[in-house]
Amino acid sequence: MESSSPPSSPDLPSLPTETSSLNPLPTPTTKPSPADLPCTRTSSQPSISIDQPSSGSCPLPRTFPSSSPSAIPPPKHSGPKLDDVISRKSLTVIARDHLNNWKTLGPFLDLTRQQETAIAYSSPDFGLQKRECLEVWKEKRGKEATYRALISAAEEAGDQLLADNIRDMLEK
Repeated sequence: MESSSPPSSPDLPSLPTETSSLNPLPTPTTKPSPADLPCTRTSSQPSISIDQPSSGSCPLPRTFPSSSPSAIPPPKHSGPKLDDVISRKSLTVIARDHLNNWKTLGPFLDLTRQQETAIAYSSPDFGLQKRECLEVWKEKRGKEATYRALISAAEEAGDQLLADNIRDMLEK
């Protein structure tokens, strides 16, 4: 049996036989200039604006991500500060989530024995007693019932975990 090649047709182009001719894309040897890049703007990244000649092809200024860490603004902290008076909501969160034993902390909050006894009998619920302890302290100290004062009392009472948790609340 003879091997036959397909008949050639004048309408069909001939196929290349070498693999080197299959790669029609040139390989770049230099980086593209900013004018060759597409016109885009992203607002989620800090950027540096590069002035370009007004060619009319891109109405927006070209922007490129900044690699400088100083170009990123520091986060804005709008929460309470160390010397702010503690809010009632914060007292509730501290009592509920962070205060383990109010009876140990009470003397360092300058609560009298009478106040401690009144708190203990105010409710059988230990969680409510913790909140009451902090509320009595806040009422007694007034404008001096700050986060700093509560952290200091916790540290004096030997409750470093409570002090650290309050600091963490302020950093959020």
